Amino acid sequence: MRGSGADLISDVRFSYIEANADYETATAQSTLPDAGSKVVSSTEMSSALTAGEAHGMADRWLSEAYAGQDSVSFAVPPSMAHLGAGEVVRTDDGEMKTLYRIDNVSRSTHLMMEGTRIDADDYARVDPATVSIALRPFAVPTPVAAQFLDLPIIRAETLNTGPFVAVNASPWA
Repeated sequence: MRGSGADLISDVRFSYIEANADYETATAQSTLPDAGSKVVSSTEMSSALTAGEAHGMADRWLSEAYAGQDSVSFAVPPSMAHLGAGEVVRTDDGEMKTLYRIDNVSRSTHLMMEGTRIDADDYARVDPATVSIALRPFAVPTPVAAQFLDLPIIRAETLNTGPFVAVNASPWA
């Protein structure tokens, strides 16, 4: 059974913290080619990831959303009770073998199972792509301008033994 394509996500945007670029916020995007709809799913996550890992996540989420349109319902005898929600089963219609993750199991005189199609390639380990990142050089806050202050004692309990100093530097501004 295939769901309607009206609510199919065509773009996935994933905001994350770039682990290799001064821990700044970055966004990875994956787009479904030739998508008829313009439904965008946007997610923010406060996890430090590399650009390759984030793009891999966005691609996998888009692929899972597309594969998740296809669902199946089937009945099995009680002897197959070892199958439960989360298990993966394979169907073979002669032309194509398809994997489905069981999402729901109803028990009566037989087991009625409902599942969603998955693509095994989505879960294969992929080496994250290396993206060259230009890091900003560390700016040392120098030179520091220091000024000794000759202030009157404001309170009676303030000690008169220590100097008062004001400091300023360009990166601190």
